[in-house]
Amino acid sequence: MESKEVLVLVKNLEQSKTNDETVLEILRTLEKDVVPTEKLLRETKVGVEVNKFKKSSNTCLLYTSDAADELDGV
Repeated sequence: MESKEVLVLVKNLEQSKTNDETVLEILRTLEKDVVPTEKLLRETKVGVEVNKFKKSSNTCLLYTSDAADELDGV
């Protein structure tokens, strides 16, 4: 996935913070389709946005954000 596409997803994630279903869909897309490289992570700041959901009280969001946290493993 190109950085422009990731930026769109990150923007949508920021705007959809209160819609759990949309957030889950975006997190799953990121987990499935993004090949994390240092360049991509620096350009998009996707890890910063995903980490915000680790503080969520919603257990589904916590689990999914933990799985998507592999994006930060670069």
